[in-house]
Amino acid sequence: MITFDVFVNGEKRFTAGGDFQALVTSLTRVRTAPGEYALIFNTSGIEPEPFSMAHWPDCDVRVGDQIEIRIIEAQFADPPARIENQQEEGEGSESSAGGFGSIL
Repeated sequence: MITFDVFVNGEKRFTAGGDFQALVTSLTRVRTAPGEYALIFNTSGIEPEPFSMAHWPDCDVRVGDQIEIRIIEAQFADPPARIENQQEEGEGSESSAGGFGSIL
């Protein structure tokens, strides 16, 4: 399967992957106050029906950091840190990564 090896400043953080419709990684800058910003780097796997979203650990990043994402073929990925699953009538729930084995 295609996976993402994620490195911050040369240190490998995790390998994200699984049988998801989408595997997404993003870097976001958020203004927290005038002239102040927070940086958020996260990676998720998304399965739309029924809705399920796996989240790997967020990476703390700051100005000057280097983020590297290597796109590789691998048989296994690291388990996500948390998972959101759709409940009846649109309610969501979170669980540990242990219950996500069928998608990985």
